[in-house]
Formats: sequence, C-alpha cells, structure tokens
Amino acid sequence: MSHLLPLIYKKRDGLTLTQEEIESFVQSLASKKPPPDYQIASLLAFIFSKGMNELETATLTQAMRMSGLQFDYKNFPKGSLFVDKHSTGGVGDKITLALAPLVAACDERLHFPTIAGRGLGHTGGTVDKLESIPGLKTSLSLSAFYKILKKHRACFLSQTKEIVPADQILYALRDVTGTVENIPLMTASILSKKLSETLNFLILDLKYGNGAFLTDMDQTEKLAESLISVARDSNLRAQLCMTRMDTPLGHYSGNRLEVAEAIAILKEQGPEDSTELTKDFTRRILQWSGKTLKEADHAIEKALHTGAAFKKFVEVVEAQGGSVKAFEKAHKSVQSKLKTFSFKAPQKGYLFYDVRKLGLALVELEAGRKRKEDKIDPDVGFYHPLEAGTRVEANTEILRVYYKEARQLAECKKMLESAIQIKSEFFPKSPLIRKVLTT
Repeated sequence: MSHLLPLIYKKRDGLTLTQEEIESFVQSLASKKPPPDYQIASLLAFIFSKGMNELETATLTQAMRMSGLQFDYKNFPKGSLFVDKHSTGGVGDKITLALAPLVAACDERLHFPTIAGRGLGHTGGTVDKLESIPGLKTSLSLSAFYKILKKHRACFLSQTKEIVPADQILYALRDVTGTVENIPLMTASILSKKLSETLNFLILDLKYGNGAFLTDMDQTEKLAESLISVARDSNLRAQLCMTRMDTPLGHYSGNRLEVAEAIAILKEQGPEDSTELTKDFTRRILQWSGKTLKEADHAIEKALHTGAAFKKFVEVVEAQGGSVKAFEKAHKSVQSKLKTFSFKAPQKGYLFYDVRKLGLALVELEAGRKRKEDKIDPDVGFYHPLEAGTRVEANTEILRVYYKEARQLAECKKMLESAIQIKSEFFPKSPLIRKVLTT
C-alpha cells in the first residue's frame, strides 16, 4: 500500500479498518516504497482522535509484532520458561535492573530476555542506565543475545532495526506529531515488542499518578484494560500492576545513581519501596511458574541473602562487556567530585511532588534528553529520601541535586520550585500497588 488515502478517509469518518487494511498498512511501512510521512502522520492523527476498537488494536499489535524477527528458543534446555516485565516508566524506576538477575537467581528454569529502551521526556531509560556501567553493550547481535541468555538466563537488549521495525517508524512520527498518548497506539507499541520476545509470562507495570504517561485515572484504567485484553487475545499470559508515580520511586534518580540503587537492592541495602516492588514482581513471576507463596518468598530471601542475585547481576554485566567493579570505582570517584545543592522545605507541612516536572528538572540537569539525539550525563541526578505525603519541618532537606555546571543547576532549580510544594493540609500516601489485573 504505497498510499493511505482510503484508510485516512475511513478513519476520518470514524469507520473500522479491516484486518487486511491494517496488515497491509503495517507491511508497507518498511517496504521499498513506503507511504509518505505526511500520510502516515495523518492516519495516526485520525486514529488518535477517532480511536480503534479492541479487534483493530489487537490486529495492529500483531501486525507490528510480525514486522520483524521473533525470538526463537529451540536450542534452549527443555522446560525453560521465558518471562519479562514492561514498565510505562517514571522518575527513579530502576526495577528491571534488579528484577532480571533476581528472577534468574530464584529458579533455573526462568529466563529473562528483555528489550530495553532509552529515556525521552520526563521518563528515564533502562539502556541509558545500563550504559553508565563501563564497557557494557546492549546493542548485541541476536546470536550473542541467545548465547548470553542461554548461559546466564538474563540479558538486556536494545531494540534493533530487525525487532518490530514498524513500531520504530510509527513511534518516531507519534513523538513529533503529538500522538503518543493514545490507548490503541500505546497498547500496540508496548505489546508488539514484548510479543516478539516469545514469552511465557509478562508483568506489566502501569504507572498511575501525576508522573505517569497518562495522568488521568480513567485513561489509565482504560489502558490497563486494553493491555490485558490484547495480551489475552494474543495468548500471552500476563499480569498488570498499577503502581504509583505521584512520588519518585526509590531514593535516587539519574542513570549511574539508579544503577547503584539497583545494586543496593540486590545487596539487601535498598530503599523500602523499590525493594518491595522488585520482590513483589519476582514473587508474582515465581507463583506463576508453579511455586507457592511460601516457596516464592523463601527463594527470594535465599537469592538475596546468599548473594546469588547480586552474583547473577555481575555475571550478566560481564557477559555484556561491562564491569561492576569498574562501575563502583567510577561511581565513587565521580560522587566525590560532583557539586551538590540542597533543596529545603520553605515551611512545615506535607510534601507534594509534581513528578512529571521533577523528571523534566532531571532533563534540565542533562540526566535525560529533550530530543533523541541529545547526549546525556550519566553522573548527575537527585537524592530524594522522602515520599509524597510525608510531614516535614521548615528547612528539612527534601532533595539533593548532584550536578557539574552552574548552568545545569540554574535551569533545574527553576523546575524544582514548581515541582515540589509543601501543602498545609494532610493528604494520604498513595498505595505502592493500586490494582492488579490478570489475563
């Protein structure tokens, strides 16, 4: 399909696209004569405004999935199980970094192949965090990926041109045309990548609150239902957890700082919330695999207490060319050289965060990027030990900024002043996990 006018007219008029039309459109994206960008953008705009029904969304997801390679585990040991987690992201969300080695350390049947992404806007990216480890590479050939996964049962892979190329084309246009926050398009983008991993089980971590991609709770609920519905239609066993993002997750944000916190979790020294979420997701995966709750908890505590989970992390990092020792040495050296600024409570009251603005303050610090081509600084970031809803006294340190240059700090401070407020009236803390849906 070299031009999309018939589909544009149908969607403009609020009509349903057929399976053949959707599949033909997706196949055309990576063809020798793809449709012009302005027609793809026009169709995306009408999908954004008119929507897609459940069948259209499921068809789009499968068509995008099949636009690239599918993972094939035929040479893996009999009884191997393949699991992963997808998060819609937020500030301080480093859970995948600790979850993958912990899951692998808990059960020799479990393999954790994960396609990770880079950060954009107010949300951080797993690939950026991993690349703060000296030498570590996520751009791997599929043969290297399979080799690492087979031996160590966990591997982090950045998306290549061979994996769901249709999503890369569509997302690049969605990003510059204001059509990212659309439930059918978000569902297809998330699940097409995860389905291409040929998983047995998937945890979906859908953020809610003012730091989530969708800040409206009704829209968040609809996205949750869409993801579970399409996963079910695609015969993928999945469980979705709605987790809070009206307060940053853990105590640190920023690429190298978050890796250090993930290591702390694996050494049983991590903050309560990020540790609990890591354990909770691991527990759900282990229970799905056949363990009782008691067996799952025992396996988790054993993997952490004996150091098996941290050892697994070291193994995987080294298999991907990195060094945890070099990371820890570089982190210690950099921390001693960074400048700090302490953001303190102007009066007593209850701490409130606008987490989206907090993420944008990180971008101003150059811990994140405004455009895909921007370079990020892996060293800078925030320390934020207090959760939203905490009562604070005047002059209490709420957040510490780690920075290098005065110009970075100046723009960051402006954003922090509107991102952090002290409310006079008490408000309850949000639950870490608000709701769970399953296929």
